[in-house]
Amino acid sequence: MIINVAYASDIGHLPRKQQDALLFCDRVIQAPAVQPTVEDVQAEDCLSAVADGVTLGPAGGIASRTLLEILAELWRESRGRGELRPLSARDIRTAQFRLCERLAHARTRGAATTLVMAHLLDDAAHILHVGDSRAYRITAAGDLCCLTKDHTAARRLIEEGEIPDCDVEQLGSIMRSLDGAIIADYAADDFPVDVSTVRLTVGEGLLLCTDGVIDALPDTVGGWWGQDSLTDHALRLVVYSNAR
Repeated sequence: MIINVAYASDIGHLPRKQQDALLFCDRVIQAPAVQPTVEDVQAEDCLSAVADGVTLGPAGGIASRTLLEILAELWRESRGRGELRPLSARDIRTAQFRLCERLAHARTRGAATTLVMAHLLDDAAHILHVGDSRAYRITAAGDLCCLTKDHTAARRLIEEGEIPDCDVEQLGSIMRSLDGAIIADYAADDFPVDVSTVRLTVGEGLLLCTDGVIDALPDTVGGWWGQDSLTDHALRLVVYSNAR
């Protein structure tokens, strides 16, 4: 089965380095601006991911790119052994250990990143998630259904019953601070990894995005989902979210 994979990235107008990185099969892409691009790929074994480097720590952009490079290595190693299996939470923890080997020293120790990854294998999408980047299921009608829960202080307090359930997006920045990330520090190996599996039907899709895009998403994309103008409408949300 052939699927369409579309991707884009943009840092906006602020004078900053690109903290986000994209993984498409075994290619890692990181640039100040990645123009909306669509490619056709075989769905039998396709890996895609988004990582958002944490700006409060050192070398966030290096952490996001390096993590995705490691995941691509793990994917290639698995294929080289003839294993046709989805990457797992154990692989994410192996990736964190390798991230420490490469960055847990000198100026890059403590570099951190979020991760949301979709491993399409046969007829299922295996979602792995750490941090506050998200995966959405897009129904055939164009409705957005969030498949992940943010690893933030506010979400944890809501689940523990410490604060009432509310619109987390309206809370202050402290409450929205990360409660989980992949960090280049051997002592920071207790991060949560959420794993889920979804089976998509014809006409459905997946959206992987960082928090900047999340804030710009509409409730539904039914007005354009499935049309030939998909790329112009969906991926330009990336540019719009960073230009506000």
